[in-house]
Amino acid sequence: MFFPIAAHENYYVFCINMTTKDWTLDILDNRLLERNINFRSKYKDYPTKMVKKCICKIHGSKRFSNTKGIQNMRSRLIKMPWRNNSNKSDCGVFVMGHMETYIRQEAGEWECGLHPDDVRCSNFTG
Repeated sequence: MFFPIAAHENYYVFCINMTTKDWTLDILDNRLLERNINFRSKYKDYPTKMVKKCICKIHGSKRFSNTKGIQNMRSRLIKMPWRNNSNKSDCGVFVMGHMETYIRQEAGEWECGLHPDDVRCSNFTG
């Protein structure tokens, strides 16, 4: 399940990864964490408030059996080789590419057609 997020003059994706027993909330963000900014400072409690609680309410109302699994889901920032802070204008293109090509592949195995030196996303082939 993909949730495009617009925050802090950036777009990124929260993805609920349901392919394993222990679900994860994968964060697909083309920007690196900046110096002196940690995960909690950048993403605050958005993973919990915007996704986990919403999904729990939706699925809870439909008697979904894994609501507890959603509440205990851990968030993880996916490290992608093309992440950089040089390109600050094409984050929407990155979001589309991430949603189109992400299949819960481990870091380093996911090939989306983007590279760290692409400041115009000209190599996007997804």
